[in-house]
Amino acid sequence: MSNRKLKKTLQEQSAELHLLRQQVEQMDRGMLSIRLDAQFRICAFNRIFLETLGYSSDHLHGRPLSEIVPPYVKNLPCFHAFNQAVARFEPVNDEYPYLRADGTLAWLKIYWLPVRNQDGSLAHVQGYGSEITRTVEEAKENQALIEALVRSTAVIEFKLDGTVITANKQFLDAMGYSLGQIVGKHHRMFCSAREAASDEYVNFWKTLNRGEYVANRFKRIDGRGNDIWLEATYNPVHDTEGKLAKVVKFASVV
Repeated sequence: MSNRKLKKTLQEQSAELHLLRQQVEQMDRGMLSIRLDAQFRICAFNRIFLETLGYSSDHLHGRPLSEIVPPYVKNLPCFHAFNQAVARFEPVNDEYPYLRADGTLAWLKIYWLPVRNQDGSLAHVQGYGSEITRTVEEAKENQALIEALVRSTAVIEFKLDGTVITANKQFLDAMGYSLGQIVGKHHRMFCSAREAASDEYVNFWKTLNRGEYVANRFKRIDGRGNDIWLEATYNPVHDTEGKLAKVVKFASVV
């Protein structure tokens, strides 16, 4: 290779290295950063990682990662996925629980990037991420509330056209149906023929399709053909893009 070509190659490599260093610096400035050696011992970290978990630098350097996570983590799918991905030199990400210095739990969303030595062996595993403790705790609390509501209330879900998607046991027991008898059927099966043919019934579904909830005491027909009165709310539900996706009804027999 001529001196001119060699010089050009070196300049290109230097420019590429400069860009890569900037990317790493920006990631270290804006995200928490942790690096593990080939034995999964903590060998590097940034200020954000230390502040997030409340450790001092001396307290973390050289410690096995396993010492700052709860003991049960080894049984979680995220732990097995991490080990499998690193063994294949593939990136992996998940939500991981960590122990803060004061013993409380912190949740971190981390993207792990295995890095090879020139001989192909594992050099280190670089992790970048952010704290999501509040998000995880709120999601778990909301899930607990939903589960409590579903356990104690009759719940049925409809498509926007009124077709039944699913229902819980409380609804099925109250109405005297099995799930197979109602899934795919229209809501009007629970109404009298007169009501189902009325303008009020048409407007009822128009209201729900405008995203407005409806709450009232409703007379319905159960699976035995008997009248049953329900105190109920019909609640339009939006998807992650803000579009109406379905209607969820919460009810109790009165």
